[in-house]
Order: sequence, then C-alpha cells, then structure tokens
Amino acid sequence: MKKLIMLMLAAVMLLASCGGRGGNAGDSGDGSTNVPSDTNVSLGNALEVPFSEMRDAIALEISKQHPEAKWGIITETGTIDGSIRCYGIFNDCAVIFDEAGDKTETTVTVAGHTFSHGSQFVLYGYKDGTLRKLDEAYKAGLVTEAEIGTASARHSYVEKLPQYVEQFNKTIKEKIIVPDEKTRSEIEKAGAESDERFTWREPPQFPERDTGERCYGTVNGCTVIFQETMLPAETTKTIAGYEFFHSCSFVLLCYRDGAIYYLDKAYESGLLTKEDVGVFAERHGFSEEYDTFCAERNFINYNATVTGRTDGNGETT
Repeated sequence: MKKLIMLMLAAVMLLASCGGRGGNAGDSGDGSTNVPSDTNVSLGNALEVPFSEMRDAIALEISKQHPEAKWGIITETGTIDGSIRCYGIFNDCAVIFDEAGDKTETTVTVAGHTFSHGSQFVLYGYKDGTLRKLDEAYKAGLVTEAEIGTASARHSYVEKLPQYVEQFNKTIKEKIIVPDEKTRSEIEKAGAESDERFTWREPPQFPERDTGERCYGTVNGCTVIFQETMLPAETTKTIAGYEFFHSCSFVLLCYRDGAIYYLDKAYESGLLTKEDVGVFAERHGFSEEYDTFCAERNFINYNATVTGRTDGNGETT
C-alpha cells in the first residue's frame, strides 16, 4: 500500500510538472516575472527526501552528532523548519546538509565548490549505512566533482527560497485578478445562462486550493477565465500563436458585454487582439509555474513528515 501511495504521489507531481509550462511568456509583455530565473534548478529537484529506510537511517546517524536533528520542511515563507536537507542522491550516495551548532562552519568548500549558510552547518555523504563528511566522501570516490557542483547549485537555490516565495506571492496577485463584485455577479449571471458555474480562486488561498476558476483580468473589456473541466477537452490549446498548457482538461472563457465566449472564438471574432491574448498567455504561464512550485513544496513536506517514517520500535507512523 505504501508503494502504491508513493506511485500515486509521483504521478501527481509529474502532472503538476507538465502543467507548469503554460503560455509563451517570452512573447508577451515583460516576461520577467518567472521566478526564479535559474532554469537548471527548481524546487522539485533542489530538495530530495529519501524514502523510508534510507531517510530514517540518515536521521539516526546524524542524531548521534546532533540530537535535535530532523528532516526539514518548507514553510509558507520559504524558510526551512528542520535541520536536515538532501541535495540529491548520486550513485546511491546522498549529499546531506545539516544545520548544527557544534564545531561546524558557516562556509564549506568541497571539490572547489563553496557552500555558505547564515549559521553553522555540516555537509555529509551517506552511502551503504555509513555517514561521512562530504569532503571525505569525495576523496573516497563516492561522489564526483560535478555531482558536488550540482549539490552546490541546489544549496544556493534553497538558500534563496524565502526571496523566491516572496516574489512568487507578490507576482501571483498581479496575475490572478478576481473581478470586482459587480463584474463577478455579471459573469455568474451570464454563466448560469450557458450552464457555467464559477468558484473563484483567490490568490491568498492559491497554494492550498485545488479547485476554482482563475481570472486573468480584463483587457479591452474582455475578462478571461481559466476553468478546469471534467468534460472531454484539451490539455493544450494554441490561440493566436500562444500555447496554453495544463495537466488536465480545461477551457478558457472570455466574458464581455453580458455574454461568455470561448477565448479562441473571442479572438477569431475580433474581440481580442493577438497582443491581448499574449497578456493572458503570460499570466496563465506564471499561474501554472506557481501551481507547480506549490505542488512540489507540498510533495517534499509530505515525504519529510509522513510517508515511511518509523518510530523507535520500527513501526510505521
């Protein structure tokens, strides 16, 4: 059952990752709102929580040096609550960071790659039941210079997470724009006439809610709404040369002057220009990126706190 649950979660993460590339942001407006800009590192690959026995064995070994050590979870502000992080498993060797205060450093250089942190920490390599300092693991050939470089880039990303989260939360409120009460009422009335129902998805609830419509604002009198659907529909749409992606079926609706249209029909009928569609494509793309970021955070935290954890008697909790 445990393996089945993990496979299901992995599938959810794959879908979220596929959905996180929506819209040709580079073709529309500023395109500078993608956060962060380093395309080689994302939250989904920066932090890895080993499953089951390996994770618990790492925590046990580190606790011999640091009794308060525990696997870190990502808070809503992007800080890490907990001392242990894993920056990847390379040839069965896990590269581990532990924030500890006893005879440790705030800057560590291994294989020419420098790791820095605001307080003292230790870097380890864990393989085959043995915990070593990372430089010792490197000298023993358990990890390569390139792999340590990868871990270093991931460490730098995680160190900047609070900045990324702050920018994400600021920007998403500029992309998901819930209509004012009057416009919302008009849209809901028009929707009822065409058998559309709306549950508005507001930015403050965005990381926690999986349902509801996103409103991408109003341009030239047209309010555009993204809506997931259980009806047969596409997961990819191209409108005015802009591609919209999502992990499951969806529709893009346009409200104007008391009527609701599909976005492609609104464009074809001249209600929107190519540039207008580009604005909505950029907002959709960022919203998908934000959704993926939140899904990855939740997946990491779930692995760190629930699945496969064992108590002192070896019983799964």
